[in-house]
Amino acid sequence: MQKLAVWLVTILGLGVSGRASADAIFERGEAAVQVAEQMAEAIRRGDREGFAKLFVPEGQLYERAGVRNGREEIGGLLADRFEGGAPMRLVRPAVVLNAPEIWLFFDWELGEDGEEGTCVARLTWGADGWEVLVADLDGGTLDLPPAGFDPRPAYGQLLEPIETMTAAAIALDAGDHAALQPLLEAESFLFVDDLGREWVGPGALVQMAFTPIPEALNADAMRLLVSPPSRRAIAYQRLEDRRVSLQLERRAGAWKIVAASLSRPLETLPVSPEGLKATTWGQLRSEEESH
Repeated sequence: MQKLAVWLVTILGLGVSGRASADAIFERGEAAVQVAEQMAEAIRRGDREGFAKLFVPEGQLYERAGVRNGREEIGGLLADRFEGGAPMRLVRPAVVLNAPEIWLFFDWELGEDGEEGTCVARLTWGADGWEVLVADLDGGTLDLPPAGFDPRPAYGQLLEPIETMTAAAIALDAGDHAALQPLLEAESFLFVDDLGREWVGPGALVQMAFTPIPEALNADAMRLLVSPPSRRAIAYQRLEDRRVSLQLERRAGAWKIVAASLSRPLETLPVSPEGLKATTWGQLRSEEESH
């Protein structure tokens, strides 16, 4: 029991101050977003082997021509559909973390007026990180899921946090603080400006109103990580010299923004007591295995 307690404290990164040195939702979720980025990069390069190796050996890929089984058939997609590579652009990758597997969703576009679709993937944690068990490149399974692969419940868990994140990004970009205020948890809201200075509570809203927002902020470029068991989500966008981050929590039946940072990555921010309740991957996995 003592070893288990030490392990949980180590994973959580807590010291006597009660602050989290790293956020397990962010770490695992960002690694899953990188799978989406690697898939798009392999398609851009026409890298059949690199694309196939993102899947487990017995993985499956659904696409408009049917289903491909195993890495050899999956790699053949690039020759059959994206021969020579294609300029795939990711739009708003999103991750739903439900141990021991997670779901990855992202829209994609080929050039300005090219083909587009929605990719859905179920991932599992392997020896070298996340691997794709099953993927659907075109999103058809969101309408007609095959046996054993139904992304609709996980997709449904994304809709409200996506709506809050998108509305917040649009309001921030427009400098519309009247539209932003209903989205925030005003009394405990934490704001970190571009110099790393912190404000909490109603004063944070005032300070944010007088702080310039990066022009490059774009809802389509943000990444969203959602943990339904902990009722927390993290949205972020990488800019050249910083990361804009939003922390969301589900409170009183609605998703609210409880923290925003224009400088430091979100995983270094304090975790609220409500959100801390079940944030670690170790805790989530333990809960899943106990049922």
